[in-house]
Amino acid sequence: MDSVLLLAGRAAAADHRRIAARARKIIGNIVGWLSLAVGIAGMLFHLQSHSFDQQKPKNLVYAARFVAPLAYAGLGLLLIMDRVTDPDSTEWAQWSRSSPSAASPAISS
Repeated sequence: MDSVLLLAGRAAAADHRRIAARARKIIGNIVGWLSLAVGIAGMLFHLQSHSFDQQKPKNLVYAARFVAPLAYAGLGLLLIMDRVTDPDSTEWAQWSRSSPSAASPAISS
């Protein structure tokens, strides 16, 4: 009887982990796509501003208003790519750690 309850508990825990992983993936995709949409909308909104009409040094210094939404869109794309890639694959592991030989050619002295 105890073994049946133990097996039922393990099966319930496995179902719970699978449902939680699926929910995290769905929520991550929603947040990623929303941040991508907000980033693109922010870029388009700032393109319509009149600060780029004249090419003065002051206007170029404040170009961060144009680039910052693109960074937000980039974070959304990174989150989407993270959710699409299988975490157990070698492809996902290579994102966080790359070999020095692959990143740049060896410098000999």
